[in-house]
Amino acid sequence: MKYIRDRGMKATKIFATLMALGVVASAIFGMTQAGKDLVDKTLYTVGLYTGFADDVFEGAYNITTDAQQGLGIFDGLSQILNVDVNVSGMNSNIQCLSPWLNSMKDPTDISTDLTTLKSDLAVFDPSRSRVSSGLPTYSTATNYAAAANALPTPATSAQIEDVKNKLLLLFGTGTDLGKRLADVSNILQALRDLSALHADSASSTPGPAGALQALVDDLTSLKNAGIQLSNTDLPPLIPELSGQYSGYNGVQPCFDTMLYQMQHINETVIALPRAMQVSYNLLFALNSGMESLVTGPSTNPQTLASALTAFQATLPFLGSTNTIISQLPNYIASTLASHTQLTLSLSYLADRDTALAYQAYVTYIASPQAAGDYSTFRTAQTVAASSLSAIQADTLTLTSTPDSTVLSSASSVAQLVIGQQTPPAGVPLPPPQPQVDFVAAMTASRAAILPLDPYIAAEAGEGVAYRALPTPKASVLNAVSTTVSDLNTRFERSISTVRADVSNYNAEILSKIVTLHNETVDKVNSKIEQYLPRVRKYDHMRMTGEYVYFSVVMFVALLTILIVWINFQWGASFFTFLVIIAMLIYSIIGTVLLLLAVVGHDECGNAETQIFALIDRFNVDTGSFNATVLAGYYLKAEGGSLNAIVRSATGVNFAAMQSTINQTITNTVTDITGSYTLRYKMLDQVNAMYGLQRLLLADVEAVQRQVQFEQVHPLYLSTKELACCNVVDVVGNLWLAMFMAGWFAAALMVAMMCYIRRLDELPKKRCCGCALRSYKEFLDPEDKKLLGIKNKGKYMPAGSEGSIPG
Repeated sequence: MKYIRDRGMKATKIFATLMALGVVASAIFGMTQAGKDLVDKTLYTVGLYTGFADDVFEGAYNITTDAQQGLGIFDGLSQILNVDVNVSGMNSNIQCLSPWLNSMKDPTDISTDLTTLKSDLAVFDPSRSRVSSGLPTYSTATNYAAAANALPTPATSAQIEDVKNKLLLLFGTGTDLGKRLADVSNILQALRDLSALHADSASSTPGPAGALQALVDDLTSLKNAGIQLSNTDLPPLIPELSGQYSGYNGVQPCFDTMLYQMQHINETVIALPRAMQVSYNLLFALNSGMESLVTGPSTNPQTLASALTAFQATLPFLGSTNTIISQLPNYIASTLASHTQLTLSLSYLADRDTALAYQAYVTYIASPQAAGDYSTFRTAQTVAASSLSAIQADTLTLTSTPDSTVLSSASSVAQLVIGQQTPPAGVPLPPPQPQVDFVAAMTASRAAILPLDPYIAAEAGEGVAYRALPTPKASVLNAVSTTVSDLNTRFERSISTVRADVSNYNAEILSKIVTLHNETVDKVNSKIEQYLPRVRKYDHMRMTGEYVYFSVVMFVALLTILIVWINFQWGASFFTFLVIIAMLIYSIIGTVLLLLAVVGHDECGNAETQIFALIDRFNVDTGSFNATVLAGYYLKAEGGSLNAIVRSATGVNFAAMQSTINQTITNTVTDITGSYTLRYKMLDQVNAMYGLQRLLLADVEAVQRQVQFEQVHPLYLSTKELACCNVVDVVGNLWLAMFMAGWFAAALMVAMMCYIRRLDELPKKRCCGCALRSYKEFLDPEDKKLLGIKNKGKYMPAGSEGSIPG
């Protein structure tokens, strides 16, 4: 009989192999679905939250950063105040100008004083010119006076005899008459001078004293005019001119700088207010006039003051004319009277024409207004002049033609000269040269005075600008001071207010950022740092357990396949036992995973409620952070507007922040600009402020957009997806792997039971069934049938195959 393989056994082995492979496949599937990146996904999801929170905090921090940087605008405002307005410089210029304006002499008054000076000089100048022309006549008079006063006083008979002898000796000798006849020459010259003094040939109008009397009148007029100038006109005028020049020179830098600064303010900062513009126009006109006055070649006050000072220094010499004015008329009368006898005697001795001239003179001075007497006197004087000349000529000829008559005449002359002459009475006249010198100096200093008409016109024009100023004059600066002070107050107040507000707002925002960051990101990061190592440890243990378990199951399944195909009976029993154990573990773990998956699925449908419960359980809400309100808004879109939610949950009020920004910028611009019309630099600053306003509002709106429901809810969905999809899917897939592996194990267990039963039908070959069975031990079904017939249905014990009973 032939041994063949049992086809049923083969089918059992194939089925068991497939089921074992099913277990292996389920284990492999379970290992791939073990969720090895579950912790990383969780960290990623948590990182989305912390990153979102950091972005929000960064946006909030941008508000403080941009606000702090925006203060640079107000640094520019400070620069405008300190440079373009130049408050300190303007105040300094105002303080510089105020005293000068209040003490400034009215140029109109100076113009009036100059007009008076011009009028008085019109009197002074002709007198000075006539005196200058008449001084030679005075020199002649002083020469005659010197000659006459040099005559000796009345002498004794011995002195007369001595002179007579000298004259006789003189006339009788041929020595140098140029030196020896000095006395005679002096007498003759004195007579000639006397004749010249009373000749009055230059006058067409008869006068009692001729040219000398005219000189007296001119000196009197000159002295009076000089007194007017020296005592009345010049003393106030010179300091006025000097003060005007020095005063303006002292304030001109202030004046020019202030006007420039006002114009600069008008061009760059604000249009000058009407009152300030009026002040600018008045001050500009005053400054322009003063500048033209002091820089003009013919209107410089100091030049005129210096010339007038030099001129005034020559006027005190007019005091020396008092002697001339008082003594000269007396001198004229006394000289003529004292020399009457001398003149008559000499006339009889030389030529009676001189006596006739004297008589005509006496007649004339008795009635000086009679034209006939004056003409007679003039004619007699002309004849007498010739006669006097003849006296000298005749005397000089005595040396060549001496005779008793001439000698007798000489004796008479000596007697008359020495014995009968009486010197003129009165004070001696001042010498002529000092008078000539001081008149020349006066003339030179007067010539140095520039024409007064340009001064008068310039001062009068400046007086118009001066009188246009209000009273007191420094009050013209009030509008300037008020505007500058107002700008300074507005700018400083706005700058300090904004700086304080920004500092307070930044401190408040930063405080909230720090607080909220501590309550959220920092706390989460702290928990992650605290628990992540432990979580990774447990997760690693979980993964290790799953991999070990599935690996063991696969190992058992694969060995089961091997045992089945090598017909290892004991191994088949043992591994069937292991499969049963694995199936039981599958059932337990699968049931647990099934429950977790079901619970997870159910809880995910009610996740929001559970979140609220967790918030309440773990006391997440704090005084500065209300997680419940935020959860209600971001999970269910409940609780009202975003601003109300954020304010209630974090204390951050977006609407108040926007209102504060708008109000701060608007109030600042309004406070700075007031009612002023702005120029380009201030317009740039205002535009920059509005730009800062838009930037800060954009920052606030950016934060608002970041925390809107549409931005945050997806984060929640990603978290829900992690928990309800990733985690539940892992659990579900593990359950599926366990479930499939369990079913395959159950089927494998059934196949193994059948397989073991077939093995048990074979006779034992070794102890405990440890022998490996060969397929040859299994009879062909036909042989089994035949064997059964022969043995009448009796089962043939194992080990008796192949033997057929008898």
